[in-house]
Amino acid sequence: MSNDPKISVVVPTYNRSESLRDTLEGLKIQSLDGVGPDFEVIVVDNHSTDRTREVVEEIRKDFGKPLHYVFEGRQGVAYARNAGVRKAKGEIIAFSDDDVIPDPNWLQSLWGCFLEERADLVGGKIELLWLSEQPSWLSDRLMVPLIAIDHGPKRFQVQANGIRFVTANLACRRSLFNRLGPFREDLGRRGKTLIGGEDFEWFDRVMKAGSRIFYEPEAKVLHKVWGEKVAEDYILRWFLNIGRTHGHMMDWKWHHAMTLLPVWCWKETLNAFFRQWVAGPFLKDKTKALEAKTQELFYRGLVEERGSHWFSRLFRKPVSCHFI
Repeated sequence: MSNDPKISVVVPTYNRSESLRDTLEGLKIQSLDGVGPDFEVIVVDNHSTDRTREVVEEIRKDFGKPLHYVFEGRQGVAYARNAGVRKAKGEIIAFSDDDVIPDPNWLQSLWGCFLEERADLVGGKIELLWLSEQPSWLSDRLMVPLIAIDHGPKRFQVQANGIRFVTANLACRRSLFNRLGPFREDLGRRGKTLIGGEDFEWFDRVMKAGSRIFYEPEAKVLHKVWGEKVAEDYILRWFLNIGRTHGHMMDWKWHHAMTLLPVWCWKETLNAFFRQWVAGPFLKDKTKALEAKTQELFYRGLVEERGSHWFSRLFRKPVSCHFI
């Protein structure tokens, strides 16, 4: 019988050593009933300059399970996650983040879903943990960057219905990486940049491959929210950079040499610019004004990124995300 753990938990981190401590303390109390050896944890330090390594070494002393430290010098969360996958020995690879605290039954709930449903991928519930006061102007649209997921109280199989899971709370079979490849390393955050999309793009590959994907509401985590994340500047930068992400991920068609964007997208873009620059000055409500601004920034980022792709193709240069 193999001594390899059943689950490998991969946690990429960058300059959040004290927040990482909370994540690891939450992982320390996890267990899988009747399974041994049950799990290992792999912390991937994405070129941090704080006490990340020291924190891992401190907690390792009484962690009770294999706790590995991996240094990934190439800046980018996709590089870090792929490094964790390469290190992992479990048949299931679970992902979380350094600003997340798992529920005590998180791993057990994920494991149960894999066993009972013969799942290939399982995503769970993400609830917000407020560490600062919630601003009164923060609407549901403006809260999108905070990343919360709640699809109800019952487990279900995910079909092609627009539901996606993110790597703050996601687990999958190792075989998916063998078949479909790693996370795209031209996507995802690098340091303080807010480019994203690497987990969505990989999830879409999993979905298109006809995999068995389930939502498991009992597999819960808390996602920390502090002042920086609800600052207006952060929210505005997030929407701009997610627009750039979408522009970078969008398929290039031959006619885009003339239209730059799909024709349907121009309607949404012009509507966003009209709402911000024509109607925007007359909006008295702060929430509505910020919603208009975020919509305009999203499409501005999308157009800018598509323009950089057009320029790269025109001069036969390698196409990469221009704003990373």
